[in-house]
Amino acid sequence: MLITYPEAVRWEKSVSGDIVTDFGKNNAARLRSSLPKLDNMGISADIADLSTSHITWFEPWYQSTIGAKTNPKLSSIFETTLGKAATYPYKILTIRESDRVVGSIIFSLRKNRVSIAYRVFNPTWNETNLQSGPALIGEYYINQFCIQSGLNRLSHGKDRNPYGLNANIGLALFKLSVGCHATLPTGVTTIHTINTSNLTTDALIMEHPKIGTNITHAYLIGTPDVLEKYTALKKYHDILTIHCIERVDAEQTED
Repeated sequence: MLITYPEAVRWEKSVSGDIVTDFGKNNAARLRSSLPKLDNMGISADIADLSTSHITWFEPWYQSTIGAKTNPKLSSIFETTLGKAATYPYKILTIRESDRVVGSIIFSLRKNRVSIAYRVFNPTWNETNLQSGPALIGEYYINQFCIQSGLNRLSHGKDRNPYGLNANIGLALFKLSVGCHATLPTGVTTIHTINTSNLTTDALIMEHPKIGTNITHAYLIGTPDVLEKYTALKKYHDILTIHCIERVDAEQTED
């Protein structure tokens, strides 16, 4: 099957005063259970103006996390934030557990939105057992900052497409789960075509929209185990329709 897709996708969401509800039924339940317990469990969040001292500890952590993934794209955080001429400020949100950093988001404050540039989180808490992981708690606080700043839009960054060949498929699932929708990036968009029969790895391909800029269809190509693993993608059909294509491993073909 031939699929036409944009080289990159941007994720956006609207933020309302009812932050928790915006996260969907499951994440809302996790947050309602977790938020009242944060103080007693030594979990805190703070936002500060981004400085070079922040980048000094953030960048090695981010680079090691991203560098361990398939086909990573690494860049200088200083050069893309404080080192470039910009009319908007950069800030950093830091989540701590017993004074140990477990997650952080570098973002900019634009005229009409908050825009995430970089984010990195531990997958789990060090000592705490909460229904909400560090990434979900960080997402709650960045949404809260939007409301407190009088803004109702959150840009959740730009990813290379397809997922699986670049960023992890789980990253797209997380962004869908917190209420984001995928769009074409601003400006000229490079478009490619791929034959799914030629894929030798699992992938989530965001299809180029036939009309407008909102991406409403995607193709999940994978072995039966992978299709089962990411079945949660289908829960967000009001945002993105997922079409599944079973892929056969080369080893199975040889058998």
